[in-house]
Amino acid sequence: MSDRLNNPHLASLQVFRGLAALGVVFYHAGLFSRRMFDADFCGDIFKFGELGVDFFFVLSGFIIAMIHWKEAGQADRAPRYLKRRFFRIYPLLFVVTTLKLALTLVSSSGAGADLNASRVVSSYLMIPPPDGAFPIVTAAWTLSHEALFYGFFLLVLLLSPWVGRLILASWAVLILGVHGAGMELEGIVGFVFDNHNIEFLIGVGLSVWLTSKPPSLRALVGIGAGTVAAIVFGGSLFEPETGHDQVLAVRLLVGLGCAGIIAIAASAEKQGYLHYLPKWLCWLGDASYSIYLGHSMVLIVVMGLLPRWIEPTLGGGHVIAFGAIGVALVATAMLWRVVEKPILNWSKEWSR
Repeated sequence: MSDRLNNPHLASLQVFRGLAALGVVFYHAGLFSRRMFDADFCGDIFKFGELGVDFFFVLSGFIIAMIHWKEAGQADRAPRYLKRRFFRIYPLLFVVTTLKLALTLVSSSGAGADLNASRVVSSYLMIPPPDGAFPIVTAAWTLSHEALFYGFFLLVLLLSPWVGRLILASWAVLILGVHGAGMELEGIVGFVFDNHNIEFLIGVGLSVWLTSKPPSLRALVGIGAGTVAAIVFGGSLFEPETGHDQVLAVRLLVGLGCAGIIAIAASAEKQGYLHYLPKWLCWLGDASYSIYLGHSMVLIVVMGLLPRWIEPTLGGGHVIAFGAIGVALVATAMLWRVVEKPILNWSKEWSR
């Protein structure tokens, strides 16, 4: 199991990554339908699509630990780690942020009035804007958390193994303590101890456990039952009106549910239970980052244009939303093919 798990390109995980990205796309289509047309999209059944972000965070922690946990205390591996992390997320962020900034500046909707120097700079640097606003590419708020996690995990490589791991464990304990005590922290301190960050550490813990003690079939059945329970219970506590500001219990339950999905998928693939996965679903996973970063910009543009020809009544609103989703998937597929994939292929040579 451990040798196979060291492969970060397990097809089953790519499939779930793609489905998580698709969930976020449908969630935003519903959100924009309410904002732009005051209409529900498919009865608002996609409100849980926002939780695809939670899956991304758990999967990120899992993959980073799967690849680099064995390099703990090896400071000479840090440059390669940093280069790989940089090329994985930053070039595409730069391209999409620049496109969105250009569209905002030329827009007649007045959206450019919300721009200021601190928001622009923080959007490019992947740090939370000091005024609490979202970055220019709204979905990129998650990348600030990614960068923070990458920074913490860098300490695992730079410091002695037990010190780096103690820091990660302490971070987890402090997050649990802060939110368990009901403390409301603001600014950079609140960002560091945001309850989203516990999901990266859940992924790290899952990776360490799977690589050291592969689960038996009986254990996988138990994990499956626990996964269903965690997701159902976490979903019942989820408050769509508060957006991504959810209580710690939601993050823990949904995070553990996502970890269960990853554990079952990775183990099932290794043990030969997954004989066929549709290529289009695997592609969806490959393109998931481009889909995630680029889709909302396309949705807003298309959903703003289509009402010129389609009346956004009940039926028309669904036509507009599904049409915008289709255009967004095609556009972000092109973004992946033309921008992200070539950059990643080139970076493999440079970051060895």
